[in-house]
Parts: sequence; C-alpha cells; structure tokens
Amino acid sequence: MSIKDYNPKEIEKLIKKSFSMFPNIEVVYRFSDEIYDAITFTKELMNKVDCILYSSRTTYLLVKDHINDSIESYYIPLKGSGFFEALFYLIKDHPIQFISIDGLAKEYIQSVICEIEGIDYTIVEHLGIVEGYEKIVQRHLEAIEGKSNVGIITSIKKVQDALKQYKLPVVWLKPTQQDIIVCIERILLSSTQRRKRENQVIYGKFLIEFKEQNVQSLNKKARVKNKLEKALYRFVDDMYGYIIPVSETEYHFIAYRGDFERITEGYKVLNIFKEINQYKELKVMLGVGFGMSIPVSVFHADVALKQCQQHSTNIAFIVNEERNVIGPIIINIPTVYQLTDHEKEFQTRQIETIKKYLLKNNLNYFTSDEVAINLNVTKRTANRIISNWLDSNLIEFFGLEKVNG
Repeated sequence: MSIKDYNPKEIEKLIKKSFSMFPNIEVVYRFSDEIYDAITFTKELMNKVDCILYSSRTTYLLVKDHINDSIESYYIPLKGSGFFEALFYLIKDHPIQFISIDGLAKEYIQSVICEIEGIDYTIVEHLGIVEGYEKIVQRHLEAIEGKSNVGIITSIKKVQDALKQYKLPVVWLKPTQQDIIVCIERILLSSTQRRKRENQVIYGKFLIEFKEQNVQSLNKKARVKNKLEKALYRFVDDMYGYIIPVSETEYHFIAYRGDFERITEGYKVLNIFKEINQYKELKVMLGVGFGMSIPVSVFHADVALKQCQQHSTNIAFIVNEERNVIGPIIINIPTVYQLTDHEKEFQTRQIETIKKYLLKNNLNYFTSDEVAINLNVTKRTANRIISNWLDSNLIEFFGLEKVNG
C-alpha cells in the first residue's frame, strides 16, 4: 500500500517517525510550508498512490475545492492530546488569563481548561477553508479585544503566521504522534486498496538447519524437532492458515495477508522466533512471498528465502507483489504484553491527571513525590508507575530528585 503524505516542514520529523512504525506501508512524502503546494503535489501523485493523507482538515478541504478527480483522501484530526501540548507552550512563558481557540471541539477544550484556575477562553468557529483565513485572523483579534494577558491557539499555520505580526502569544495546534498513529491505523482499516490486499493469499517457507556439533543425540534432536513443529503449527494456526510439511527441514504455509500482518503487527515482530531462539541447535530461516496469484507468491517466497541464506542467524524476509524486499523482520525483541481495556483506561486517567497538574503549575517535569500525591498512592507505587511510563516511552528521564536529610 502506498500513501502520499502532504505536511508542513515543521512536523516532518514527527510524520516520518510515525510512519516508520508501519513498514508495510510505502510512503511518498511531500513537505511544504506553503499550503497551496498541496494542490500541485496532489495533481503530481494522485495516479501513482493508493490514497492521500493531509496534515489538517484545512488542507484536505482546500484540495477538494480545486481538484474534482476522486482519490481516497484522509486528514489527521486534532484531538485533546495536541491541545495539551499547545496549551503548555502558550502558558509556560506568558501569564495567560484568556485564550482564543479555533479548530478544536469544545469537549476537548473544556475537559482541560476546567482543571486550570484563572483561565477563560472563547472558541472561534470556522469551516477550515483557507481562502477565508483573514476572516479567522480578524475574529481572533475581535475575541481578545479589550482583554489583558491574552493568547491564541490556532489550527491553521497561515493564521499563526498572520497573528505573529501583531506581537501576540500564538501557538499552532499540531497533531501529536498518537493522533497520527491512530489516523494511519484507521486508513489501514478503511482503504479500498487495503481491503483488497488483506484478502491476498501469501506463501511462506520455513527452512531449518540443524547444527550437528550442538546435537548431542538422536533423542535430543527428536525432542527439539517436536517442539519446533509445535511452535510452527501454533504460528500458522494463529493466522488461520494451512501448514504443509515438505520434509524434516522444510515447512510451507498458506495464509491470508491480513492475518499475517495482524500477528506480525505490520511486519514489525515475529513472536515465533522468541521460542526458536532458545534452541541453539537450530538455524531457522523464513521467506514470505506476496503476489496476486499463488504461483507468484511461491516464487517471491523463494526469493525471500535466498535473502535469508546470506545471513548466519535466525532471520526472516518478505518479498511483496512489487518485488520489494522487506526485512530483516525484527526477531530478537523484548517481551511484549497487551494491557486490558480497563488497564489502558486507568493508565490514561493517571497520565491525564499528571498533565493537568503540570499545566496548572506551569511545570515541564515532575517527581515521584508529586506523582504519589496527585494519584493518591504510596511512593513505592509511584516509582513503579513512573517505571512503566518510561518503559512505554510515554515520558523521558530528566534528572535525579534531590532528597534532604
């Protein structure tokens, strides 16, 4: 699947980092700080990609107004997480008491502002049409007229640039990485081209080599082989696929592409190798082929397997329908576990509580004592919570907390 992505240069790094988590997507990037370039970029690439992703609803509507040809198009919606970030940067350097905001639903704004004393706000409604950005600028100026300690949060880069000329504190409301990832996941689920490819039949080939010097006896070799077979059958069964034992050292399987991508988390991990890696007696290679027909998929699986044979360790490669090689797929991965819906919801509430505390007190860091007080937990529990956040890359280590006495 290929996506054309138009975005301002200011969020280029964030966009590329988000798409790097989806190696099954081929992305053609176009970045520009001039919003009208989106029209030119779209005309250039609309017949070369499966769908287009724009950085904002404003850009999306602008292109729709100028280009009538139909192509699947999406934009990154703005959510509350982006508002948290924008609000933080607005109030950390200015004593803000009143904010004029556009581009965000009232529900997202209210849930944050109500927790901060001494700040009032108004919402400037607009349809996101860039030709009328001067009117949006004027409405922001009217909203803050006669008020002191004001600030502005806008969803349109062009509006931010215009308001800066008035020497006002103004922040551009940008999407966060979480917003972008959720959007990409929804594209994967809804794209017509994506649905077609999910129903492709893929062909995989496992090739096993026994390292003779490590095999102590025939009995041990048989035990290892039995455990390996169980792992292979379980792997294919998880994909609702069909396994074909060809010989003692070769196993093939057939499955749907969508199921393969589901259990490999978009070609990022192969959990079966966590089991295989414990057997030092084995070298296991996996070649997976994609294609519009089974013979083509088989041929591509052979090509992928040849890529594996150039390496001396357990490894896997994929060759897709366009004969692009994907890999090596990450094999030596850390243990991963999924939170239940209840645990996710509880963790989210904890994080939101700390975010509100930071905003209220104009801070950009917190200590374990502050986590304990705000979450009403013990210091030991607070340290465990912080450790989990660090492991999940939700926060970064800033420094050591000084303890008196």
